[in-house]
Amino acid sequence: MNIDELFEMVDTDLGKPLRRDMTDWEASRLPSLLVKYRKILYYEKLELERMKSAMMPLLRFKKEYYGGKCDPEVYKKHPFDIKLEGKTTKIKAKDGVNVPEIIKDEISMYVEADPDVIKAKELVTAQQEKVDFVKDQTNEISKRSYSISNIINTQRFKAGLDKLGDTIDLSEPED
Repeated sequence: MNIDELFEMVDTDLGKPLRRDMTDWEASRLPSLLVKYRKILYYEKLELERMKSAMMPLLRFKKEYYGGKCDPEVYKKHPFDIKLEGKTTKIKAKDGVNVPEIIKDEISMYVEADPDVIKAKELVTAQQEKVDFVKDQTNEISKRSYSISNIINTQRFKAGLDKLGDTIDLSEPED
């Protein structure tokens, strides 16, 4: 489910303000809405973990790639196109293919700046935002039950005062 579909679903389910004349209907549908959004949350969390796990081999490959530990065929297919300066410009020949030698401390910098890693992290971040959004909606559904309860209690209070006003004279006492 993409985020736009999720926004539309939330707008349909929760976008309208509570109506005082429909509190019983609103209260009756809250448990099913809560189950619905908790199921979505469950699957979105699973997807987030799957995405994080899928990113691990990519990170390992990129560390090996920038560390010069990949097979020479990898460098033939994907030449190292970053221009290195200073002490990190050592290039060693590995089976006739130039392989960079990067200082160990700098490897993580290159991995973090790699376009494939950036794209994977953007996807993970977007999924995390989706999980947070669904979590917020489940909290809103839970809070909604309190709002409904407050509306019902206010209606009861007003109804009680109206009945009380009929039986007790609330006018100012005469001197």
